[in-house]
Amino acid sequence: MKVFSAIMALLLTSRVATAEPMSVEIFADGEVLTPLITNMKIIAYDLDEITYMRQNAPTFKRGSVEASKDAAYEWLNSKDFQSYKQQVMRVRYPLMLVSKYQLSKIPAIVFDKGSYVIYGTTDIELALQEWSRFMENTK
Repeated sequence: MKVFSAIMALLLTSRVATAEPMSVEIFADGEVLTPLITNMKIIAYDLDEITYMRQNAPTFKRGSVEASKDAAYEWLNSKDFQSYKQQVMRVRYPLMLVSKYQLSKIPAIVFDKGSYVIYGTTDIELALQEWSRFMENTK
């Protein structure tokens, strides 16, 4: 815990001059609880959310082309479709970031918009320790 406190102090003092919060993004297959840390913007993305969406996707009964077309148009004009469309947009963004950061596996923790990536954990304390060592070695 002392090491974590020291790392946090280092992070906070190095960011005070810029007044810009450090950006940390967590990519995982499942929900991740994120701690509240001053001067640090932590966002967690559940990449498994698309699986949950597929379970709620509409299914249309087989029938004539006209009946299927009518059912599809009815759904496209429904509140359910609007909600589903918003979910698709929300799920799409983290997938675009995975591509942008060229993440090779999940889970991953990304620092400052891709400047450093740590794979294999969602533990923010462990990731901050590794990031701190990296920063010390690059000075």
